[in-house]
Amino acid sequence: MKVLSKNNKVIIGNENKALLAKNIVEQSTTYSINNQAIKDFDDNVTYTSDYSYTEMGTYDHPTSYTKLGQPNGVSPSNIVSGTMHLTDTNIGTEWSYDIEAGELIYNVSPNGICGYKITSSGDVVAAGQLNPTGKVRTLYGTTLKNCRDLGGWACDGGKVKYGKLFRTSELTGLSRPNEQITDKEKAMFLQLLGIKCEVDLRDTAEQGGTATFDSSVEYLHQDIVAYKDAFSNEARRNQLKIALTKIMTNAVENKPTFWHCVAGADRTGTVAWLLLGLLGVSQSDCDKEYEITCLPGPTRFRNKDYSTLGYLSGLYSYVSGLGKSSFRDNIIEAFRILDVDESLVNAFRLAMIDGNPTTVSYDIPPMSITANGTYNVSKVNQAVVNVPVPAIESYTGSVNIGSATQSTITINLGFTGCKYFAIMANNNPVDTNTCDCMVWNGNTGYSAWSRYRGTYNQGYGADGGTISVDGTTITITGAANLAFCRDTTYKWIAV
Repeated sequence: MKVLSKNNKVIIGNENKALLAKNIVEQSTTYSINNQAIKDFDDNVTYTSDYSYTEMGTYDHPTSYTKLGQPNGVSPSNIVSGTMHLTDTNIGTEWSYDIEAGELIYNVSPNGICGYKITSSGDVVAAGQLNPTGKVRTLYGTTLKNCRDLGGWACDGGKVKYGKLFRTSELTGLSRPNEQITDKEKAMFLQLLGIKCEVDLRDTAEQGGTATFDSSVEYLHQDIVAYKDAFSNEARRNQLKIALTKIMTNAVENKPTFWHCVAGADRTGTVAWLLLGLLGVSQSDCDKEYEITCLPGPTRFRNKDYSTLGYLSGLYSYVSGLGKSSFRDNIIEAFRILDVDESLVNAFRLAMIDGNPTTVSYDIPPMSITANGTYNVSKVNQAVVNVPVPAIESYTGSVNIGSATQSTITINLGFTGCKYFAIMANNNPVDTNTCDCMVWNGNTGYSAWSRYRGTYNQGYGADGGTISVDGTTITITGAANLAFCRDTTYKWIAV
């Protein structure tokens, strides 16, 4: 049944008229989906950047609240046994399942009109509309313990949309047998949530690589590590980038996606925290969304291992140290360091924000060069193969010196996210094989230099100018031409 609405009033269509002819009166029921512990926690807590404390302990108490953090359901008085056809008109999905008299209805998205009808032996025996209110959309199922929609949070220019992205714990029951998803819950994921993709963050030892659904749901297995460790080296950054890029692309393409690790707390929480921050959700709300996991468990307080900057405090410490003026801008900088395409960042924000998001851009500081001797170094704009401008900066200068002359150039790489920096000293500008090229590899701790001849895979040759390096002080001897390139991506720059 499709319930059309205008100004929150139901328009009676042909099907509704048929119900009236059978003396079946549609009921209208307004209720809140919010678990009371989650509502009170969200209403009463505002976090600062001090990660030495948590306020979740007040709400994570089984004698005061429902420990599992389950949502509220509703059972209108006309719910009878039969086949339920539940329509979420906010998202445009419908789920059909067997229902018993008086059974609670769960899992529709809040702040819109949802319709239902019950059929028995092919006849409609009950119908109505639901008007769910609330904010945090947790999902109910007999085996679902840590599953929620990412929507509802205030963000840049509006609120995060419901029905596009979901975070869960493992659903296959391989590590937690009592949490294996049932056939009814699978149908709910496919029909009501409209799930099109699963992103599995588990490693192979945790049975990562085992899909929850059949081939009708796209499956990506990309194990990652959690918190600040996800940024600790190039391989880990690339793993996180792959997972984030898939989730963000699916949101843009309107393919509802869920991601999970085992408990749905650490790796899953890292991804959720970063994505919400990218949308402009406040640091306080990102932390609260993270801590909601404490209600179904496992306990993940924001101050866990604070003294050693572990868990969430460590991730915040890493992000806040990226040098930007706001939490959101530091998150954007983190996505730049991950080399997530800037256009995808903006497309994701546009797809996920119910409102008017601003366009954001990566902030790439200028590289400074100071030269002495006879070098006259000037900046030029120059497109480089397979590297988008202005993701690189190129510098060239020419000199008239003999083989015994040398000059020193000091390079300021500009920012800690510089992945590769190439210097070429070439006394034959036509033949790039007769050069000495030295490359700064920022991925190994901003301290490693390697020497190459010509292109990066040709090794080192003594022809042409030579380069020696002490920190960021570079001495170049006998070069007729110099070129400098700084790369903010993982691609090699062809100079």
